[in-house]
Amino acid sequence: MKRYRHPAVKGLAFVLLVLTIAVAAVGIFECVIRYEEQGYTPESLLTSQYRTSHQFANEVRAVFYNFSAGQQGYRTDEIPNGVGIEHNGTVYGNTPKSATWIKLEHDTITAYDELLPDRIGWLYDEALNGETSSTTVWFSDGWMAAKQAEWEEAMTFFDTMLWVLLPLVPLGLFLLVFVCITAGRRVGDEKLHLGHVEWLWTELLLGALALAVLGVLASVVAPISEIVNTGSLLGYSAETDRWVARTLIACGTVVCASVALWAFLACVRRLKDRTFFRHSACGMVIYACVRAVKKTVDWFRSVLDGRAYGKYAFTKMMFYRRRTFITIASVCAALLTLLFYPLFPFSLLVIGVAVVIIYWYCKADNGMLEDMGAIATHIERIADGDLEYKTPVPPSSPLRPSADKLENIGEGMNRSIQKQLRDERMKIELITNVSHDLKTPLTSIISYVDLLSREELTPEARDYVTILAKKSDRLKKIVSDLFELSKGTSGNLELHCEVLDFKRLTEQTLADMSEQIDAAKLSFRVRTPEAPVYIRGDGGKLYRVLQNVFDNALKYAMPGTRVFVDLRVLGARAVLNVKNTSSYEIDFTAQDIMERFARGDKARHSEGSGLGLSIAQSFTEACGGRFAVSVEDDQFRVHVSFAEVPAPQPEQEPALYEESPEEAAAAAPGESEPITEPVAEPASAEQTGEAPEAQS
Repeated sequence: MKRYRHPAVKGLAFVLLVLTIAVAAVGIFECVIRYEEQGYTPESLLTSQYRTSHQFANEVRAVFYNFSAGQQGYRTDEIPNGVGIEHNGTVYGNTPKSATWIKLEHDTITAYDELLPDRIGWLYDEALNGETSSTTVWFSDGWMAAKQAEWEEAMTFFDTMLWVLLPLVPLGLFLLVFVCITAGRRVGDEKLHLGHVEWLWTELLLGALALAVLGVLASVVAPISEIVNTGSLLGYSAETDRWVARTLIACGTVVCASVALWAFLACVRRLKDRTFFRHSACGMVIYACVRAVKKTVDWFRSVLDGRAYGKYAFTKMMFYRRRTFITIASVCAALLTLLFYPLFPFSLLVIGVAVVIIYWYCKADNGMLEDMGAIATHIERIADGDLEYKTPVPPSSPLRPSADKLENIGEGMNRSIQKQLRDERMKIELITNVSHDLKTPLTSIISYVDLLSREELTPEARDYVTILAKKSDRLKKIVSDLFELSKGTSGNLELHCEVLDFKRLTEQTLADMSEQIDAAKLSFRVRTPEAPVYIRGDGGKLYRVLQNVFDNALKYAMPGTRVFVDLRVLGARAVLNVKNTSSYEIDFTAQDIMERFARGDKARHSEGSGLGLSIAQSFTEACGGRFAVSVEDDQFRVHVSFAEVPAPQPEQEPALYEESPEEAAAAAPGESEPITEPVAEPASAEQTGEAPEAQS
C-alpha cells in the first residue's frame, strides 16, 4: 500500500470516484424518467411475459374500478382501445371476445390464467355486486402484443442499466476505502500529514460536507422534478431536454461531489489524528468546561484532603491543624445556630460571623502555606546549585526575614565559590609561572650534564653523571607535565582538530611503545574493528593521551598479566577501554586517582608524578571527548570515548600523528633532548662567574 501513496495515484482515485458518482447520478435520472414517463418498471427484470406480471394485474384492477365508478353513465368511448367489457349481458366497446379474459361474478374472480386471480387480489364494489351481476373484461391480442413490446423494451433498458450501474457500486466502495486509507499519508513516510484546511473547525467541514451532499441530491432531483411535473425542462423537444438535464446533472454532481469528498477526506484525516472532536467548536467548549470542572473539583479535593500541601511535612501538618480548626468551628457554629434557633435573625448573624471568621483564617493560612512552600522551593534550588534564586515571598509576610536569610546564604555560597575559582586560577597561574621559570635553568642543567657525559671521566664520575642525567630528565618531564596541565586546565591549550583514524592512532601508539611493553613483561591483548574508526581531535594531544594511559598500565600492572585494549563503536561513539590487573591492592576510588599528584602506589616505589591521568583527562575533554576510570577489586579500567564522525572525502586522508623529537624526549624519561640553544663552555662560565641558569 505504501507505493500507492503517490500524489498522482491518490489524485487519480479521487477523480475516478467523482466520475463514478456522476455516472451513477445520470443513470438514476434515466431510470426515474423512464419509470415516470414511459411506465418502465424494474419488474421486467424478473419476468419476461407481460401477462404474468403484477403490472398486468394492476391494469386489470384499474379497468374494473374505472368501469365500476362510471357504470351509471358509462360511455363506450371511455373504454381503452383494445378492451371490451360485458356486464350482465350488456356489451361495452366493440372489441371481440379473445383468449385473454377476466370475469368477476359474485365476488369470485376467474380468468384464462389460474394464477392471475391471486395476482389481482380482491375486487369488490357495490355498483358491481349490489345485485346479482357478472362482469367480464376482454383484452385483444393486439393490445396484449403492444404491451408485451413495451415490456420487452423496459426489460432491455433495465438490463443495460444494471450492467452499467452494478459495477459502479464495488468500484465506488473500493475507491472510497482507498482514498480513506491513503488520506494524510505520503510515500516513504509513516507520519500523518494534515492538509491545508485542518485549521478549520470540524463543524465547518461537516457543514461543507452536508451542503455538498445536498447539492448532489439537488442536481439530480431538480431536473427530474421539472420534467416529470411540467413535461419539459427548457421548452425544447423531449430528447433535447433530456440531454440538457443529463449535462446539468453530470456537471452539478462533479462539482458538488468533489467538494463533498474534499470535506470528507479532511474529516478522515482529523479522525486519524484524533483531533476530530477536539478541534471542533463544541469540543473546545466541552473540553474547556471539563477542564474548569476538573480544576474546581480538584481544588476542593485538595483543600479537603491536603494534596495541595502534601509536598512538605510541615505544610501538611499545618493543613491538618487548619482542617481541625475548621471542623471545630463549623460544629460550634451549628450548635450556636440550634441554640439561637428561636431568634431567627440572630441565628443568621451567628452563621454569617462564623463564615467570615473561617474565611479569614483560611485566607491567612493559605498565604502562610504558600510562603512556606516558596521557602522550601528556595532550599531545593540552592541544593541544586542555583545560588542566585530569589524567593517570591511578599515583604508583608512573617516569613520574609527567613527568605532574606536564605538569599544571604546563597549569596555567601556564591562568593565562596567565586573565591575558590579565583584561588584555583591563581594556583594554575603559579604552576604555569613556576614551570616556565624552571624550564630555562633545567635546560641548562641538562645541557651541561650532556657535555659532561662526553668527557673522559672515571667510572665513578660517569655513574654520577648518569644519575644526574636520569634525574634531570625526570624533573624535566614533571615540569613539562605541569606546564601542559596548567594550559589544559586554564583553557589556553592550542588545538589543531582534524579527522583522525582512532584505530590507526591506537595501533601507532602501541607500536611506538613496543620496547617499553616488551621490557615490562606484560601481554597486550588488542581488539579493534576491521573498518577504520573516524573521530575528530588533535592528533598530538590524543597521542599523548594514549601514551599516558598505556604508560600508566605499564607502571602499575602486575608483571606477567595481560593488559586488554578494546576499541569498539557503541551507538554513535567510538570507545577505547584499557583494562589491567594492578600489582598492589587498590584502596582508592576512581575519583581519588583522578586528582592531581595522586598516585596509586602510595609508597612511590615506581617513577611517576601523579599527573599522567589528569593530563589525559584534560586533553581528552579539550578535544571534545570523555575520559573516565573505574575500579573493581584489583581491576583498573580506563575509558576514552569520542563521537564518531563520517569518513573523510577520498582526496582527504585521515591525519596520522607523527611525534616530534621534543614530545618524544618529554614523554621518554630515559632520554634527554638535544641542546637547542648556544651554551658557554664550563671554563668560560667559571671565568665570568655567571651561573648556567642565567643563560637564555
